[in-house]
Amino acid sequence: MSKFLDYVNDMLLVESVIDSVEGDELNETYEVLCEAMKYLRTFILGFQSDLHYRVNTIGWILVGVVPSVSYIIIWLHALGNKTSIGGFEKGDFILYFFFGTLSWYIIGGNFGYQLGDGIKNGDLNKYLLKPINATLHYFIGEQAWKATALIFTTPFFAACIAFFWQDIHLE
Repeated sequence: MSKFLDYVNDMLLVESVIDSVEGDELNETYEVLCEAMKYLRTFILGFQSDLHYRVNTIGWILVGVVPSVSYIIIWLHALGNKTSIGGFEKGDFILYFFFGTLSWYIIGGNFGYQLGDGIKNGDLNKYLLKPINATLHYFIGEQAWKATALIFTTPFFAACIAFFWQDIHLE
C-alpha cells in the first residue's frame, strides 16, 4: 500500500507541473520530470538504506567530526598563548577546519570507487539494462549517504562551534 501511495504522490507532482505547461513543451517537460523522478527515487532509496545501516552512519560521523576537532585542538595547542600564527588567529583555524569538513560533505566524494567495484563484480550490468545512467546512479547514491552523515554530524559541529564560540570573530 505504501508503494502505491508513493506512486500516486509522484504522479500528482508530475501532473501539477504538466498542467502549468502548454503546447510543444509538454512532452519535453514530461520527459524531464520522469527522468528527475528516477533519480529522486534513487536518492530516497540510498537515504533509507543509510538510515537502515546505522553503524555505518556512526562511523561516517566519527570520520567527519574526529579529524576536524583533532586538527583544531592541535592548532590551538600550537598557537599556545600567541594571538596569531602567520596572520591567522584562533577563530580562523577553527572556521577553516569546520568549513573544510562541511564542504567535503557537499562537494567531495569518491563514487568512482563504487563504479569501479560495480564493473569488477559485474553489478554494473543491472544498471546498463535499465533506462538509468549508471554513473549518475552511483553519484546520487553517494550524495544520499553524505546527506545522511551531514544531518547526523550537524549537531556535533554545532556543539563544537558553541564550545569554541569565544574564539570565533566574524567580521
